[in-house]
Amino acid sequence: MTLLNNRLLITQLAFCGLCAGIVFAIPSLGGADTKVSPATEPSQGTSALVTPPQVTITPVKTASYTHIITGHGTVSASHTLTLTSEIGGRVTQLHPDFKQGERLSAGTVLARLDDTQLQQTLANAEVSLAQATLDAEAEKLQSDPNKMQWRQLASTDSHNVLQPLRAPQQQVVAAQLSLAEAQLNSARYNLAASQFTLPFDATIVKRSVQPGSYVQPGSAIATLYSTAQAEITIELSTEQWQHLPAESMPEGGWHVALSDTTHVGGQTQWHGRVSRLSQYIDPQSRQRLAIVTVDKPLDQTQPLYFGS
Repeated sequence: MTLLNNRLLITQLAFCGLCAGIVFAIPSLGGADTKVSPATEPSQGTSALVTPPQVTITPVKTASYTHIITGHGTVSASHTLTLTSEIGGRVTQLHPDFKQGERLSAGTVLARLDDTQLQQTLANAEVSLAQATLDAEAEKLQSDPNKMQWRQLASTDSHNVLQPLRAPQQQVVAAQLSLAEAQLNSARYNLAASQFTLPFDATIVKRSVQPGSYVQPGSAIATLYSTAQAEITIELSTEQWQHLPAESMPEGGWHVALSDTTHVGGQTQWHGRVSRLSQYIDPQSRQRLAIVTVDKPLDQTQPLYFGS
């Protein structure tokens, strides 16, 4: 929303201060505690004496007051994600509620790609791993010094010729086993990537695929806003910053009231908290930022919509 017509008004950030004063009254109060004598004697011939002023001393008292800091900002989601595809394939299935504006829980599968070739690749990787494991076991048996064949060769010169060849052979078999394991892990990963799952509770801002459409690696699937929290970034001037409480921010932040004066039917208010303060000054505006957080904004009595 624009700064002029749809901003949030941040108010009621209160803290205690000290105020004190001394009140001076001109001769209207009796019972003065202190009398001041005239500085000069009246001149001869003057029939009336000059009356000295009376002074009343008021004790200094402490009091608290509320300082209102007003700021404006736009509501945004704490997490914004464009979900993309890591592999290519044709969309074969969509969740029935995978539609713009819907809210879905974390772990929901939004869409699936055709995984026929991925399943075949996984099966081939499993076979390759099984064969590599078998070769490794066979090589282990061939290299066992307790075997009868090695005991027989130990008494001949052939043992001295064959023994140096075992080490390179063992290295080849071990490398083939590692490669087979890596290929299997890759096949499993690609198969899992053929379905798109929500990483957090979210509302669907945009759906970018249709049933039967083909996606390439890097293609957008959906744009998501997290529904757990909303954030409003407020710019504060140096003067406003000086009126913030001097003590450290308490756990849970400073509580504030949010209002949208453009809401039809009267002003609507929400309760939030200043969760953190920026540790830098914007080089253009020369202002610092206060970030206000509202939990579960869409579950409020009056929902606090993103973009307000």
